[in-house]
Amino acid sequence: MHNPGQPRIAIDCSPLRYPNTGLGQFILLLVRAMDAEKPSADITYLVHAASRSLLPPVDSRHVVYLNWFRRHLPAWILPAQFPRYDLWHISSEMSRISRFPKSSRVLVTLHGLHFLDEDPPELAARKLKEVQQLIDRADGIATVSAFTEALVRKHLELRGQPIRVIPHGVEDTPGNDQRPRAGLPDGKFLFSIGTFFERKNFHVLLPFLQQLDGYSLVLAGNSRTPYGDFIREEINRWSLSDRVFLPGEVNDAEKRWLYRHCEAFVFPSLSEGFGIPVIEAMKAGKPVFCSTRGSLPEVGGEEAFYWHEFAPGEMKDVFMEGISKFRSQPEKEQNCRRRADSYTWKRAAQSYLAFYSELLR
Repeated sequence: MHNPGQPRIAIDCSPLRYPNTGLGQFILLLVRAMDAEKPSADITYLVHAASRSLLPPVDSRHVVYLNWFRRHLPAWILPAQFPRYDLWHISSEMSRISRFPKSSRVLVTLHGLHFLDEDPPELAARKLKEVQQLIDRADGIATVSAFTEALVRKHLELRGQPIRVIPHGVEDTPGNDQRPRAGLPDGKFLFSIGTFFERKNFHVLLPFLQQLDGYSLVLAGNSRTPYGDFIREEINRWSLSDRVFLPGEVNDAEKRWLYRHCEAFVFPSLSEGFGIPVIEAMKAGKPVFCSTRGSLPEVGGEEAFYWHEFAPGEMKDVFMEGISKFRSQPEKEQNCRRRADSYTWKRAAQSYLAFYSELLR
């Protein structure tokens, strides 16, 4: 039975449908860390049925399965299916849950406004309007980086709602690793990961790779996208089919293997709200080479090496200088691990629970 003294909180866990994406990892690791804090609130997880096994072990009354009706109809039309929650935590700007009882508090986490760069102007304007409507209903806003906060303030109208920057964390438990089953290079390789969207900018790595001797490249993540098709065409155009490997989505054990065995992590992304892979690579003690775009300089700090431009020769110069510095200065590896350790899901969970309490007051 529900304790009348406990606030009832609903957390939108719909991104768990895609657990190997950035949003999926965010909600997966956040709710696990939050459960470990043993909060005094009565928390219910809103999740698609296929993702139920990913949640912390809770009894069925703390799980509500999402379907079309529950995502799109006002919550007060379905009182038996949507009990009265004191606070709703909407976990991303892409959430399909958009209508709430007037008496409930609403917290929205914003990860980025990537559609401003990716979509045609008309479609981007429509998506921005939808995010604005969500913000208009929100009582509090969390962003995953200072960069994203600045982007939100620039493009959206806030009406005095409190806004907090709550960065992501990195997994604390190392766990076992497992070599991915897909074909991989036998020698030295560079590694990158992400769903194949244009903003990931993976294609600039191909002419860069052609400048390097003795390295292969592994690009993990869902490549069954139009940009993934373009990357395959570019691999053939640059005659790199024997040096570039696309293993597809990888599980946690396979991802750990790739981080631990790569020579360096390369991440030329043009738009990241946070960039979890940067700190995951640093956690593994690997040199990180990334762009200066989005939140990446904020996350990588002085420990990462940066590409300001993407001309192959310039990228090679930055890489060779950075690799030489990393190998000649043993403290660089420890500094990378130390920076990664400053981002924890425990701290993120505690920050969200504190924000819940603030909004409920």
